[in-house]
Amino acid sequence: MTKLEQFNKAIVTVNDERGAVYDHPFDDFGRADLIKSAVAHCGNARIRHVLEMIGLKLVRLAKTPDHMDSWIDIAGYARTGVMILDRVDEIRKELNIHSTQMTTGINGVHERDA
Repeated sequence: MTKLEQFNKAIVTVNDERGAVYDHPFDDFGRADLIKSAVAHCGNARIRHVLEMIGLKLVRLAKTPDHMDSWIDIAGYARTGVMILDRVDEIRKELNIHSTQMTTGINGVHERDA
């Protein structure tokens, strides 16, 4: 079996399993987009991404609230958000920037630094 054939076989299984748990991608992604719109105003790109990922898990939990993996994922994403905040604090200290000087959040730090 070629790699493409292996991929095609696996992806059909994944799509079928996820569709049974989360709904058709058209519906699941549409609801997720509503959450993304709700957090779009977050000026901090990294934290916004964390919020979007938590939002996706919330959308999926609304469909299947007993899906423990999504609850665990939310906790993991929340932890990564706090890790990002710690890193921003480290960068501020390194650059001797006070939080009041950095009004745009993480995006106020050069991308290569954060």
